Amino acid sequence: MAKEKKSATQRRQAGLEAAESSRNLRRQQEQAQSLAERADKQLTEAQKHQASQKGFLAQTAGRFAKPIGELHAASVRFLNTEADVGLNLARIAAESRDSRKTERNRRRAREAYDTVLKYLGPAALTSEELESIQEKMSVLRDLLHSLGERL
Repeated sequence: MAKEKKSATQRRQAGLEAAESSRNLRRQQEQAQSLAERADKQLTEAQKHQASQKGFLAQTAGRFAKPIGELHAASVRFLNTEADVGLNLARIAAESRDSRKTERNRRRAREAYDTVLKYLGPAALTSEELESIQEKMSVLRDLLHSLGERL
């Protein structure tokens, strides 16, 4: 079978179709390139934003780190002081010969005991801090029992 020769019109038509196909392909490549460039630009902007947010959070946390530490230390001091006050009042009540003083100091020691229990949970103490306060509370609880207090 012999190859058929294409006419000049057919060859021209085939050339035009090839050129059109080539232009379409180039246009699609340009669109894909443009889309990739926009995506790259958005990614870069997102990374910059994220970095600035991390910087802001680090700066903010750093600004509050000292006050948070001071608040924790004050909480520990408060709980220890309140437990010590309760212990001292309970000891005074136990040694007192005056029933009015005994009652008043027992009642105030119980208030100190209840206050420590109330604020012990939210204070978020370390295990050593908690153990120290629990020892004091155990002694205070025993003293309050000896004074007739129901816990």
